[in-house]
Amino acid sequence: DAIGDFVVGLGEIPSVADPVAHASGIRCIAAAMRDLHEQRIDVAIVCGLDSLLETEWLARGIVDRIVKLEDTHTGVVPGEGAGVLVLERHADAATRGVEPVALVGNLALADEPIRYDGAEPLEATALSEALHGILDHLEAGPGAIGDVLVDLNGERGRFQEWALAEGRCLHRLADGWRLHAPALSLGDLGAASGVVTVGIAALMLQRRRARGDAALVCSMSANGERACALVGAPRTKVQ
Repeated sequence: DAIGDFVVGLGEIPSVADPVAHASGIRCIAAAMRDLHEQRIDVAIVCGLDSLLETEWLARGIVDRIVKLEDTHTGVVPGEGAGVLVLERHADAATRGVEPVALVGNLALADEPIRYDGAEPLEATALSEALHGILDHLEAGPGAIGDVLVDLNGERGRFQEWALAEGRCLHRLADGWRLHAPALSLGDLGAASGVVTVGIAALMLQRRRARGDAALVCSMSANGERACALVGAPRTKVQ
C-alpha cells in the first residue's frame, strides 16, 4: 500500500498515527470525533501526507505493472499531496460565533476479507456494509446525498469492488447524484487521499457547488480497510 500516515495532534500534543493508507484519513477522523464526543479534547488536527512519486515506489510499481503505463488500460495514476482538517464540536464553534466549513456526520468503518488485487472473486461485503451503515442512519434520508467521492485511482480491482457495492447500495440515493474520483485529476494521493477528499467535499458544500445538502466520501485500502464519511453543509444539520 502507500507510504504515509495520518496524524492527529502536533508537537507536544498527544498524537496517534494510522499507516493503512487510503482509509486512514477517515479512521483518524473517527478517532478524533470519539475523543471530542468524550470531552477528552476540544480541538483535533487531522493531517495526511503522502507521495507516490517517490523513486523506489515508482520503480517497483512499473516492474509489477501496478502503475498506469502507455501500453496498459488500467493502473495507478501516481500523485502526491497533503491535507489538514481542524475538527471541533459544533456547539463550541457556535459559542465563538464561527460557522464551520462543513459538518462531519456519521462514519462507518469495516474490514474486507478479500483483497481487490488478489485472485479470489470479489464480494465487496465490507464496503457494502459501510455504505449501508451511513445510509441506514441518515436522518434526512439518503436523498440528501447528491455527491459521492471515491478514491478510484485506475486500479481495475478497486473499480470492480466499487461497482459491486454501488449497485447494491446507492440505488437508495435520489436520481441525479454525481460520482467524483479526485485521483483522476490529482493522481492517487495514497495516505493523504482521505483527508484531502473530505476537504474537497466540505468546500463543495460550503461554496454551494454540491448537488445536495450532503456528500458521501468513501476510501478503500489495499489491505482491506474500508471507510465512509458523511459530510454535511454548514447550513444544515445532516447527521
